[in-house]
Amino acid sequence: MGLRGLPDFRRPLGTEGFLLFSCYEDEGFVLLPDQLEIARRDDGSPDLSLELVLRSGVFLPADAYGVLDLRLRSKIPAEAALAFLRQRHPQAMVTPASFRSGYLRLQVLHTHGAPPSLPAPTPLGWNGLGQARYISRLTVEATHWLKGALQEDLLAVLAAAEVELAGVSPVLPLRVRFDPAALLATLATRADSERRLAREQLEAALREQLHSRSVEVVGDEHEVDRQTLVEALADRIQQRWGTPIPSPELTPRPYLALAPPDAIGAGRFEWDLSEPVPVSRVFVLRLDPLEAARGLVRERGLDAVFRQTMVPALPTGALAVSVSANLPPVRPGVIAMGATLRAPPRLPWRFQAAIATVELAPPKDTATAILRISSLEEPEYRVSTFVILQEQGRISRVEGPEFPHRGDRLYLGLDLFPAEFLVLEADPSLLQLATVRAILRRTLGDVEAVQAVELDLGRPQAALALPHDAGGATLAFEARERGEGRRVLRLGPMPAVSTRIGLYSFPEYGPHAVEVRCTFDGGAELFAIDLLPEERAESPEGLTVLALTPERPTREWRWRATSPFTPGYRYRPHPTPGEPPALWSESLSPFEPLVLRAVLHQEERPVP
Repeated sequence: MGLRGLPDFRRPLGTEGFLLFSCYEDEGFVLLPDQLEIARRDDGSPDLSLELVLRSGVFLPADAYGVLDLRLRSKIPAEAALAFLRQRHPQAMVTPASFRSGYLRLQVLHTHGAPPSLPAPTPLGWNGLGQARYISRLTVEATHWLKGALQEDLLAVLAAAEVELAGVSPVLPLRVRFDPAALLATLATRADSERRLAREQLEAALREQLHSRSVEVVGDEHEVDRQTLVEALADRIQQRWGTPIPSPELTPRPYLALAPPDAIGAGRFEWDLSEPVPVSRVFVLRLDPLEAARGLVRERGLDAVFRQTMVPALPTGALAVSVSANLPPVRPGVIAMGATLRAPPRLPWRFQAAIATVELAPPKDTATAILRISSLEEPEYRVSTFVILQEQGRISRVEGPEFPHRGDRLYLGLDLFPAEFLVLEADPSLLQLATVRAILRRTLGDVEAVQAVELDLGRPQAALALPHDAGGATLAFEARERGEGRRVLRLGPMPAVSTRIGLYSFPEYGPHAVEVRCTFDGGAELFAIDLLPEERAESPEGLTVLALTPERPTREWRWRATSPFTPGYRYRPHPTPGEPPALWSESLSPFEPLVLRAVLHQEERPVP
């Protein structure tokens, strides 16, 4: 995988509510929030539903169950992050973090009686950006309990997501040498009987090993922060001999399972920590999953969130598999997407293969596949996905490889389909001010293929299908101002990866600071100027008066641009009493200092 643009895990910045990682070999910062929120549907309502499913004519407990279906997204504190970041990097841009996998667990805070049995941590299906889908089967008891919680304002349940973020491990001018079998055996003493341990336990054990010299460090350790060195080693050990797992504790924290001893090997390893290595780290994000849904219930009633469904009884010897995916509803060039489930013959119960094909249609992207297999069989089958594409006037069907699966629920992530999907999204705050055009360029044989998609308030997200063998793909964005201004801002070209843009993507937006410097000639002792943000009309409340003197010839002025299309400012000499105001300057760049000259009895003007 390419490393450019991934978060560099060395020395993050941040404060309460978020972390910021610089982009590896690129400009900008990756913004990691500490919270998730319920995503919104096109009508603005929270994308959450609770369903009680009853099967007609059958009274077995397994034939009554609930389904909780919700979509989550990162709660991006862009304003706070920009305000924090611009004090250190005046032209900084931020990009919301994109997660590759993770788990969500529901946590009961309090209840009047015994707490219901809630699902174990359930895998989240991410769409390539900061949005995930959670579908979980519930007991009837838990379904009724959540139904009651939706109707009350009691804070009865919270949720925590353990998400996996890809990045680059700290690059350090050191080498390390160790015996992996001996080191992992020592680390395993911190783990439980299933070789599970928390990431912080792993780091504590490695810190001890550095002190005991079980890990030989080659290079000047004094030039490197010890904690950063420990994190770099933990990254590489987890990547090589560990697997992220959901936390076994009630209070979640990042956890991993160590590989078994026979998978480790012995001998001497040497790692060059100056070589960049892609790794993943797990972070815990919090949310209240019912807060937004309660507001909808108060406004529209319980039926807006909860429904009871009666389904017909399944014929004997049939397995109903609920198939779902987290796909963008707009997929230009994609005619159809779906999956085929195949259960091979299973003697003596079944002499023929059982096959079922389903198509996933937006916006729900859910379907039910009926496999006619014996009730005595294990619910095991193989799955292959397909995509039907239309490109350059040609229609083609692409089949993915088969993989095994079992159970009555099948979630299909974007990575399981036989095409690479670039998920593109523009935040509503940007689309209120502009329409956005995304342009994908790639080589198609000897010809450059260009595909464009428009994003607006009615269609803020889209997915472009990119065949796996596509070469030289780049992505660019054009944001065109609404209204009379019609100014255009451009981003890219950049590597073609899933991208979410917003106002925070443009250095022109947000807090700015300009240094005002003045030289004094001819005995001038004071130079005062009026300053006004470009986007504001002249008014006494909007003006800032800045006074410069030979003793204090340099001042800093700060303002905030609410639109990236009007980031600049204007200035004029402050009028003396009884004189009319001077004309305003043209709009000036927020990224260059304002240099002035004050000359006694002459007009003060900026230095060319």
